[in-house]
Amino acid sequence: MHRFRDHTRDRRAPNRQHTACREKWRMKFMEITVNGETRQVEGPLTVEGLLQSLGITAGSVAVEQNLAIVNREAYSQTPVQAGDVIEIIRFVGGG
Repeated sequence: MHRFRDHTRDRRAPNRQHTACREKWRMKFMEITVNGETRQVEGPLTVEGLLQSLGITAGSVAVEQNLAIVNREAYSQTPVQAGDVIEIIRFVGGG
């Protein structure tokens, strides 16, 4: 006769070390939206740091954070928070 294992009794309390690791990951990474795309980025982060991580030169773009334009001189002091919605607009020349 085949015995079925009762898996409900095998459930152990969550491993505290694993839970702590997960919490550190949540604190280290944050979810933001950049140009309509959800991204996981490492924090803490400024607008300038975000542009650098994306390989974008700060002088060639305008940045909107949560519907407010960020002054270019403030990129290095403006923090990016979890849940922020960032729009990066690239200037294009031509005629």
